[in-house]
Amino acid sequence: LPNERYISNRLFGIEGVVNPNLLLNLLHIGIGQCISHDIQTISSFNPRENEYEGEYVQIPIPRGDAFFDPYGTGNKFFTFKRTNYLKDSGTNASHPREVVDLVSPVLDLSITYGISQDVLTKLRNDTHPQYLKIGHTAIGEKSLPY
Repeated sequence: LPNERYISNRLFGIEGVVNPNLLLNLLHIGIGQCISHDIQTISSFNPRENEYEGEYVQIPIPRGDAFFDPYGTGNKFFTFKRTNYLKDSGTNASHPREVVDLVSPVLDLSITYGISQDVLTKLRNDTHPQYLKIGHTAIGEKSLPY
């Protein structure tokens, strides 16, 4: 089968290096990551009693890919670990793998305010609980307490 990146590039008519100045910046990427992590937290390690641990998978990068194989070695891969999945799932095509989302599917900024009452309590100001605690970085800048 053809490589996924090759198919994607052909479908969208992408030739060579994609122009990085497409009216997007790092803030867009950061906000996207924030939203993604806020509505979905899944586990890839320490499977619970009802889960199997996900395996490592390698996706080959096309020889000469401008970003990931610029020297044309042809031996580059994207390696990632699949998420844990429920033991009773993934048995066949009509019963695919099921992963357990560890947070709610609501954009609630839990990545800022904590995903449990314990974490939330640790982040809250003791005197004024409507405010977050303030910690300090190694060079004295204000930050969240972790």
